[in-house]
Amino acid sequence: MVPDELKRVFTRFIDREYQQILWRHRMILRIIDMDRAVEYLIKVVENLKNSLARFGLV
Repeated sequence: MVPDELKRVFTRFIDREYQQILWRHRMILRIIDMDRAVEYLIKVVENLKNSLARFGLV
């Protein structure tokens, strides 16, 4: 179960092959400047790790 506070960050994905529900991050990224995109991705990953750790999901 994903806590309500994280549901705005993640979206459900239904894997029909394995019959399971997965959660994925809701992120759209336009890559115009590769350096900025990498910095942004690193920041997003760190924020996700912190959020998941706060709720004991990692």
